[in-house]
Amino acid sequence: ITRLGELGLMGMMIPEDWGGAGADHLSLALVMEEIAAGDAGVSTAVNMQNCVVTKPVYDWGTDDQKQRIQTIVDESVQQLYPLREKHHLHHAQLLDAVSQDSIDRAEIERLRKAEIAIADAASDWMVDAALDMFEVLTPEQRAEMVQHMRQRHL
Repeated sequence: ITRLGELGLMGMMIPEDWGGAGADHLSLALVMEEIAAGDAGVSTAVNMQNCVVTKPVYDWGTDDQKQRIQTIVDESVQQLYPLREKHHLHHAQLLDAVSQDSIDRAEIERLRKAEIAIADAASDWMVDAALDMFEVLTPEQRAEMVQHMRQRHL
């Protein structure tokens, strides 16, 4: 996810001068399809970031609000990076475990529980970051965003 952000894919429809890719809705849909072919969960996270967070904030936020929110996003990415590294380690351990002559079910269960803990921690951080971002906006801006989301069934 960090690399996707570096590529501008976490804010695809945001202009390049604000750190996005400056793309349109069709480009977003094509990228989501390609990411989903590899990992549907990552595709969902990227889509939510683009459609629920970055685009509405860019459309309705002031320059000061956008800068404050960018700081929140940057800090969140840094917090989530260690979880990503743990996930990759668990994936390698899982592949090693299932390639052995006999399957160690206890090890597989340990890895499963560790992955659930990672997902839970990531979810906590993402919700906290989203709430921090929404608090930067005025109640009127949030109401307009909610109306936009309802119209688009987000």
